[in-house]
Amino acid sequence: MLARFIDKTIITSLLAGAYTPLDVREVVQSCYDLALPVIRKKIFLGKLNLDVMGLKEADVVYDCLADLFQRDDSGGFPQIRNFLERQLSDVDKCSNQELLIALRTLVVAKVNDNIVRLYGEADPALRKILRNLKLALERSQLFDQLSRFNETYLVPRGVDPILHRPPIPLDFLKQEFSRVVVLDDNVPDMLKKLHRTICGQEEYQRAVPLVVSAILFKEVYALGWKTEQEAEILQQENEAVEIDARHIVDDVCGKLETEMRPSYVQGGKCNQKLFGDYIQAVRNILMDEFGNHQTEKRSYFECLKMQMSGLTKERYLQQHRTIMEYFAKIAKERAREELKK
Repeated sequence: MLARFIDKTIITSLLAGAYTPLDVREVVQSCYDLALPVIRKKIFLGKLNLDVMGLKEADVVYDCLADLFQRDDSGGFPQIRNFLERQLSDVDKCSNQELLIALRTLVVAKVNDNIVRLYGEADPALRKILRNLKLALERSQLFDQLSRFNETYLVPRGVDPILHRPPIPLDFLKQEFSRVVVLDDNVPDMLKKLHRTICGQEEYQRAVPLVVSAILFKEVYALGWKTEQEAEILQQENEAVEIDARHIVDDVCGKLETEMRPSYVQGGKCNQKLFGDYIQAVRNILMDEFGNHQTEKRSYFECLKMQMSGLTKERYLQQHRTIMEYFAKIAKERAREELKK
């Protein structure tokens, strides 16, 4: 049943350079038929996201196979020729099924290689992580890279991979990995922690796809980027709120000063210096209430003492509390009304 996908005479014609355009179309179609189930399985298992790539299913298949059909100066197809010559001692003498198996091996390898490339083209951040991951793999020697189920897997070196166990679920891997990784880890650090995570459990296989690992690392970076962006946005919002609050506080205190000065300064209840201290203390009270995001607000006494360094609590209670509480009450009410607007 498998042999119906390929005609050995067409392949030999292709290798000999005595092919027709129809022969090329036949081989392309055969490779397409071999690649399509691999692509669909990856989509079904969630290992391939067409939305991320911005491509349709057929586009991915053709894109993955395209460089197989690059021709050399003599019009031959060197990638197909070189691979089949390595895999098969004599193409002319092999069976259709042997030829099909060899061709399928080539197609699957090409699909896996190019899916990594397509992800990189669609997602520059992931491409950078994949590149750094491959460098970290070479330097750390923590993992072997094995081809399993038509995909490159990372398997801890020198550790029983317990491949008879079920595959490690992505949700489980994310949960366990999140326990040890931190947002400022670089790729080599993440790789070490991934190794620790995989080796530290015995319930599932100690093997994880290369692309899944890169996506897992990217999610950590994305969370860090999101946290930084949220912090920046929150800071900007707080700054905007504080600017608005400062404008309102300045306006309220300015009007309070104009309104109360005749009664308190000109009326002899206090001198201009003390009156100015009252107004500035009220300004600080309002900023604590409506502008500053402090965990603890300062008391009225503390706000006035900032203007009058020698002020004692007893003296405050005896001479200043009544005026401070009166000014602050009026100012807070007016500030609340302005903020509602």
